[in-house]
Amino acid sequence: MESFVVIMAIAAVAGLAAYWMRQREDREAQREAARKETIMKEKEAREAHDGPLAEATAHDDAPWNTRDLLLELLKKMNCKYEIDKDNRILFQWQGGNFIADASNKYPFIIVWYIQWGEGSVFDIDSFSRVKRVINEANIRHDISVFYTVDKEADQYLVHSKKHFLLIASTPHLENYLQSILAMFFEVRRYVETETEKLKNQEESVQK
Repeated sequence: MESFVVIMAIAAVAGLAAYWMRQREDREAQREAARKETIMKEKEAREAHDGPLAEATAHDDAPWNTRDLLLELLKKMNCKYEIDKDNRILFQWQGGNFIADASNKYPFIIVWYIQWGEGSVFDIDSFSRVKRVINEANIRHDISVFYTVDKEADQYLVHSKKHFLLIASTPHLENYLQSILAMFFEVRRYVETETEKLKNQEESVQK
């Protein structure tokens, strides 16, 4: 009788162990499937955003001359510029430091407004407020705002960027480019103003 009880107990333990093993394998399989699905969606989004356009414009018989057009506009706007080792265009406008990535093969360019905000990563409250406002800014505005972390200096740096069309047939082209660059400053003011509001609200609650 005792041996039968022992056998049944061992069988029960073995059954439970097998059950939990299957459960763990199922969870791992689900996580792996979710990870692959996320990667696939990101890939499809990138291809939908850039791939077809790049493929279509790269094989166009006539070049777009987008890069030359941008350099010509910068000269008209009295913006001094230089070319870095990665062939990107560095320029200043209204006191802001910008980087542009443009090619004569494609009609779209990317412009970054870099390092217009900073703070210590150890100032947890400030960093948290900035991240919250950045999320809100990306919902409300066409300019994308993001931050990077300088590990050597223990600082976070705030930047923004925009991907937009630049072609010679656009009416009032110089004003068009200036209006887009002005949007970078509008978003910056929004982030700075809303961050200060959050700080004041938190301080008033503490009082």
